[in-house]
Amino acid sequence: MASPSASWLLAPIRAPRALPPLPGAMEDALTRAGTCGMKAATATRGPASAPNAGESPDRKRKSSASAPGATTNPFTLAKRASSTPSNVTKPANAPLPAGDYAVEPSSHPGSVVRYEPRAFPCAPDDYAEIWAFSDRVARTRNPLNANTFIKRKQATFGARYKFGAQVSARVEEPPEAWPRLVSACVDDALGRVRDAKRDAFAAGVAAHVNWYPDASAGMGRHADAEEDLIPDAPIFSYSFASGGDASPPRLFDLYRGRGAKKPFATVPLSHGDVLTMDGTTQRTHEHGVRASASKEGMRHSRVNITVRAFKPGSDAMR
Repeated sequence: MASPSASWLLAPIRAPRALPPLPGAMEDALTRAGTCGMKAATATRGPASAPNAGESPDRKRKSSASAPGATTNPFTLAKRASSTPSNVTKPANAPLPAGDYAVEPSSHPGSVVRYEPRAFPCAPDDYAEIWAFSDRVARTRNPLNANTFIKRKQATFGARYKFGAQVSARVEEPPEAWPRLVSACVDDALGRVRDAKRDAFAAGVAAHVNWYPDASAGMGRHADAEEDLIPDAPIFSYSFASGGDASPPRLFDLYRGRGAKKPFATVPLSHGDVLTMDGTTQRTHEHGVRASASKEGMRHSRVNITVRAFKPGSDAMR
């Protein structure tokens, strides 16, 4: 593992425990259980050979909602749900204990994650505001089928982010006009970077936002290792859901590099959770968000805000 002096984090990861592997990590991805015994719902996923190429069409639910020009839009239903978040609060018993984890300590000791459940508060009004912003965001065409769109929407505040076959356009608004939740996550991320590295991180900081209308929208496997990103700088991921603590978690899958066919570990991400990927994680592993057809998951929208540091002067920052 990288020495504390080499870390970008104000509170460096020093002695991480091993991330629990999935029980029977080579089981069928459609029926396997989660890392900590959570029951996984049925998932659909794009081809493993096309990391981050977008979600594959749901074979069972042949809706026209993802076709260009279709009148039914999954974001319409999600908008209604986001405007009336649930007041029911579930006990904050995280399936995975908070703490620092080595992704695979024996083979890749420098690849580490920090899991902080319920660490970032989000008021219902702040969620409603950022969800309403998605009305101004164009849908992204599916790189695997130009006649359809991926289910989630995406935009980047502070940069033009190109990854895989997709390009997330820069939000052309000054920071003072950004949704409150975006600005708060950027400020929080900067506060997690140690003084000696904070200026470098701030010079290229950007927030990539994904809007998931329901649990059927996932994120294809990928690594955040684009040329425009500062290598090995920490990446901070903030998760929020329309039902608050009552929303079911989404499963964040980890893969052993590009050759792995199935995930070997999972981190459950709930409302208010913060996940930090540090060290060499992006060079050694891929990750994705599992899609689900669970009835409960289909009732809740989700917003993820990922704060990254781009190289100043790179194409992303121009």
